[in-house]
Amino acid sequence: MSVEGDALPLFLITEDLAPTGPVDTAFVGKSVMRSGVNIDAPGCTVQGSPYENGDVIRMELVCGTNAQMLASYAHDGGGMEEWGELLWLGDLDRDQRLDALIREPARYGAGHVLVLYLSTHAEPGALVGEAARNVSPPPA
Repeated sequence: MSVEGDALPLFLITEDLAPTGPVDTAFVGKSVMRSGVNIDAPGCTVQGSPYENGDVIRMELVCGTNAQMLASYAHDGGGMEEWGELLWLGDLDRDQRLDALIREPARYGAGHVLVLYLSTHAEPGALVGEAARNVSPPPA
């Protein structure tokens, strides 16, 4: 496997995980998921909302009347390292349902965690399921 330029691969995705061809993308960027932040996609929203008396923020995927928490993290007024981020929304597995790539916040000096959620990996009743996880080493 090779990657051109300075980029490093996040995940190696095989055809059984995501068929070859164009990928529909609803959002790409880096959205810090604080309380009250909403990212809209066709038929769904990813939102940051308070949880447990506002001391914890949850990142939630909401599609119609179904909702699923993707991540939760303590809200202590810290810097950007304390917050989860939505990095991408689209249909990687080409099943006409949303998939997501998020970055969970660093915890206790650990590195960042990138999590790929695919709708084809969802348990019954869920919107998405974890398909891959990439944990970066802690900062030196």
